[in-house]
Amino acid sequence: MEGTPLMAKMTLLLIEQVLRDMAAWRSSELSIDVSINLSAENLSDRGFIDCITGPTRRCNSSPAARSRN
Repeated sequence: MEGTPLMAKMTLLLIEQVLRDMAAWRSSELSIDVSINLSAENLSDRGFIDCITGPTRRCNSSPAARSRN
């Protein structure tokens, strides 16, 4: 994360915390959907997906897109 802009670092820290929380909720048999808003800067960063792949795997989670009607 060295050389990463501050906002991107904060976003990654937030994602990691949310993934840890979701893992804890799952072990307590709670099923809670969580959404995180990402900036255009995050989405345009080609390395962003690589940055969140590790934490996602460590927390045994998988990203999913959901649409609400």
